[in-house]
Amino acid sequence: MVRKDYDRQLGDVDARMEKWHELSVKTFNFACYARYWFKNGDITTKTQILSAIGSNLRIFERTLLVDGEHSFFLIEKGKQKVTEN
Repeated sequence: MVRKDYDRQLGDVDARMEKWHELSVKTFNFACYARYWFKNGDITTKTQILSAIGSNLRIFERTLLVDGEHSFFLIEKGKQKVTEN
């Protein structure tokens, strides 16, 4: 391999790590503040929070049921992608 190839690969790794870090910070902030935003937000904010949590929202016996991918698992996926390469 040539130096340019190594530099390109390092750049790719740096970019993936930066994306993973940004996703981690956003998810952490969401986890920390979603309850407050939901309690104090308007209907648009509440709708956005519920849609970020998952899909196919249902209420059964006064309990909110959510199907789909939870945003908190995105950190794990990002970590796996970084460690794979």
